[in-house]
Amino acid sequence: MSRPLAPTHAEPWAPEIIDLESLNARATDLVAQAIVDLRERARAGDRGEPPRAVVAVGPAGVGKTHLFGRLRRKIGAKAVFVHVRPLIGGEMTPRFLLGQIVQQLGYDSYGQSQVDVIAGTTLAIARGENPKYPSAMLQQLRELSADERQKCIEESIEKLATKSPDIDVTYLERLLRVPFAERLPRTALLVWLSGRELDEAQARRVGVHDALPDGAVLSALRTIAVVASTTAPLVVVFDQLENLVDPDGNGARVVAYGNLIAELVDVVRDLVIVQMGLSTEWDANIERRLGASQRSRVVGQRVPLVLPTAQERRQLLELWVKELPPDAPFPWPFTASQAEAICNTVGLTPRMLLLELRNVLEGSGPTISAPPATTPEEPPDDSILAAWNQRLTVARTHIDEMAATGHGPEPAFLLDGFVALTSVLPDLGPMKTVRTDLLHLQRPPGPAFVALLHQTNNSSVRSSFRALANLPGGVVALRERWREWPPTWKTTREQWESFRRSPSVRWHWLDREDAARLLALSTLLKDARSADVCGPDGKPVALQAIESWAQAKLDARNWEITQALLGTVREEQLELPTAASQAVSTNATAILRKLRVASLERLIRETAKSSPGVTRAAVLAELRATSGVRFIGDSIASWTEHS
Repeated sequence: MSRPLAPTHAEPWAPEIIDLESLNARATDLVAQAIVDLRERARAGDRGEPPRAVVAVGPAGVGKTHLFGRLRRKIGAKAVFVHVRPLIGGEMTPRFLLGQIVQQLGYDSYGQSQVDVIAGTTLAIARGENPKYPSAMLQQLRELSADERQKCIEESIEKLATKSPDIDVTYLERLLRVPFAERLPRTALLVWLSGRELDEAQARRVGVHDALPDGAVLSALRTIAVVASTTAPLVVVFDQLENLVDPDGNGARVVAYGNLIAELVDVVRDLVIVQMGLSTEWDANIERRLGASQRSRVVGQRVPLVLPTAQERRQLLELWVKELPPDAPFPWPFTASQAEAICNTVGLTPRMLLLELRNVLEGSGPTISAPPATTPEEPPDDSILAAWNQRLTVARTHIDEMAATGHGPEPAFLLDGFVALTSVLPDLGPMKTVRTDLLHLQRPPGPAFVALLHQTNNSSVRSSFRALANLPGGVVALRERWREWPPTWKTTREQWESFRRSPSVRWHWLDREDAARLLALSTLLKDARSADVCGPDGKPVALQAIESWAQAKLDARNWEITQALLGTVREEQLELPTAASQAVSTNATAILRKLRVASLERLIRETAKSSPGVTRAAVLAELRATSGVRFIGDSIASWTEHS
């Protein structure tokens, strides 16, 4: 069966890609050789050489994210890949990087979970068996009893620690336990390994009391890198680095990035670092901002990424056409003259070529042969709307995935969303990140803090109440609504009631859809800065045009979170059904009739499967209008009508 035409927006974790390997082959070969060299040095016990840092930069649309997908396909299980994009609201720290690495260790890459690859190959080497088949090694150990398997893991760790005394044996032991754990313990192990806080139940499953301390983060990164290096080296790819550039030009985030890379090079060592971005921004605003010590570590071997030649443009079109029915030879669906004109047009990116093919398949002529416009055209709203909807879908999925671990979205990503919101609504005032869960909002009538209470442990939440109560000025305190306080947190609930009634505090439960909007807005603006949002001709849409569209079309001023930041609505008002919410038809009642009893958050989550973007207010309006629904407290609904 032919595969569908590739999407125009590159996804680093796409399950399959159509690839012309000769295009920018030098960059691929350079990274592949760095992986081979690291693996050979690790097997020989030579850890004296610093990590290989590769800088791959080029023009917009050249295919930087596609390069990540190619490396995954080409190298497969012989490396572990992590794709990281910068923050716009804060600095990337070792703990943030650890969280991104462990999260992506859980991803499948061509049929195998990356954490299973690391564990399987590590155990095989320690036991003197063939590391080429990690799945076979894991299956062999799964057939043992729990005690026998634990004994094998401990013996393997002892051998590895003798060979590499700088690894963290506690961290490694929990990493190697992941493939053998059931769903809930596996989730708890990955949460702890990522450096995030565990709730009480997760802590019991892992056998810990506290999250990974700050002092152990670099040791954890080093442990992952060391055990992976002999068979499947860790490859960390930093993409869209132009987003490091601060709008005010102070270079603080570039310097912080330089410090992070320096720590990876000096302390973690056994990994491959790939850095990708726009060549213009790299030269003008990143490399020159680095100090001499940072530059010696960050600026490794540079390889330019270039646009396809005339021959490569033809080869790309032939590859894509080959995947389409009917099995007609190229130049179908073009005429010979159209194909010739396209292939000989200088400056076309792969995305532009793909859109030319898509236009012809949909019945319109190629834009290359169209007469030039007399005046510059504004990008159609449809193009930006499609880009927004795609990112909104990804954000909703991310929230659901994180909710399954007992957490909300990564706090740093939500803070990026708040910073992006100020680009759409400048009168919110400038925001400055204080830490990964705290912003300083400077606007009339006076400055205020925006605090995200994301903790999963009730003692940590109470500590946050006390710390926030001592901040000067007002505080807008937030928590994800789908992570309300458990009924057993009686002391926490009492302190919360006291905290939220303080004159200096405005409390707001962050709705799931508002959280998704914040994540999507941040991603959209980051992609726009990287020239990764395109119009129908494949040309990048300017950041200013996207910000103008968002200001005109997203109605962000009327989002509940915006109203909370502006202080124009009280939290209790958000529970009242509005005319708009009463007019929305959901299937919440039908779901409740089937479940009989359910939390509001579950009803919203189930309703969203068939009605993406449904709000809490709409679900509440429907339930309150139905005579058979009764509420238990403020968060549970039951169906009581009898036939």
